[in-house]
Amino acid sequence: MKGKISKTEQVSWTVVFTFEAFFIVLCNFLALCVFAKRKFLLCRSCYLLINLTVADLLVGISAVFSGYEIISLERSEIKSFMTCENKLFDAFATLFLLFTVASLMSLVLIAIERACSIFMPFRHRVAKTRYYNAGIAFIWLISGIPSVSLLPQCESLPINNKLVTLSLLLILVIPSFVILVSSYVAIYIKLRFFPVFQHNNSTQRQIKLCRTLCIATVTSIIAVLPHNIVLTTLELCTSCTLSVNAVLTTKAFIFGNSFINLAIYALKIPEFWNELKKILCNCFNKGERRQSRVVPGMIPLDTLDTGHP
Repeated sequence: MKGKISKTEQVSWTVVFTFEAFFIVLCNFLALCVFAKRKFLLCRSCYLLINLTVADLLVGISAVFSGYEIISLERSEIKSFMTCENKLFDAFATLFLLFTVASLMSLVLIAIERACSIFMPFRHRVAKTRYYNAGIAFIWLISGIPSVSLLPQCESLPINNKLVTLSLLLILVIPSFVILVSSYVAIYIKLRFFPVFQHNNSTQRQIKLCRTLCIATVTSIIAVLPHNIVLTTLELCTSCTLSVNAVLTTKAFIFGNSFINLAIYALKIPEFWNELKKILCNCFNKGERRQSRVVPGMIPLDTLDTGHP
């Protein structure tokens, strides 16, 4: 890692991560409110979207502590993504890694589910809810594996914790990218060259959802890939140097990806946009009604009809 960051840059990055955290929490909370509607809960595929939204929401919460982690650095240096020696910040670094990997694994699970809906539509329609629950539980379980080596209890072990964490990440991330790419490429080939049974409304909805989630996956890959490349390079190449601001920029991309999905859903899923508009309109209408309420004790005396001329 090359160079130091000034106090002004520390404060600036803290503000950036704090604002990102605010938008991540707000956008994903709104998305959860929409998915909580009955029409979405009846669709089992939305369970996976809810899981992805929860993971992104937790990433946003960890973004707050990433900002404060930066401003608390000693000697204004950043050595790696586990930067601060404070045990509290080490714990939040562990949680950030867990939630980020869980978000990526959620996209993998969604890609597999979308492939099943296209290649095995009849089995997909009769699939039990327990399969979705088991898939969600499994991805959270494997997402926690790379985070284990970052726990304070593992510091006393005679191993290089960072190298172990990086190795576990690569074991998960590389196959995940392969599954993501192969799933959506296979879906594209199927829909492009073998357009069978694509004329009924149910199939058309599945195809539109595939396209929407493919866009969300591509944006996630674009946002996550630079930071992972930077971390891998810095850990494996000891002579390589990179500015602190460049590393923080790639980390900001990861946080930004956690609230961009709301815009994608709103633009590509009409039902989602309609429900989101209803929620926002209800919030604004309630606020206007509260402001329009008149407290009797606050009514000016000259506006009261006393009955006297």
